[in-house]
Amino acid sequence: MSGITRQVGARRRHGFTLVEMLVYFALASVVLRLAVGIVQRAGGENRRATDELGAASTLHRLASDLRADVHRATKTEVAMPNQLWLNLDDGRLVKYSQDGNRLVRWAWTADTQTVENYRFPRDELDVIFSVDDRLVSLSI
Repeated sequence: MSGITRQVGARRRHGFTLVEMLVYFALASVVLRLAVGIVQRAGGENRRATDELGAASTLHRLASDLRADVHRATKTEVAMPNQLWLNLDDGRLVKYSQDGNRLVRWAWTADTQTVENYRFPRDELDVIFSVDDRLVSLSI
């Protein structure tokens, strides 16, 4: 056997062993789980920020409408702690009342009725109106 040499035990490997594949899948699943957790946390923060921005916008709109109505009111009355009635100088009757997690503004004229809803993301909304002299306060 001249010129041909063969080393015993030296084989060339092609592919991966079963143990190597199991280790790879275990590491890949850990990395994937961490990535999914980060994405879910970011989504939750985004929803929370969107809810807070919506609540701030709703509060601004409510404050603007309530301030305008109170300035135009000739008579104010708190029927229940969560209901405010206003008679405006143009003859409209306006009622603010709580309905679940929203505050509703009803306005009546001689022939029309309008409804405005102010929705809040919290499930438990507690609204209290109070009137002292000409000062109307709203606690949410």
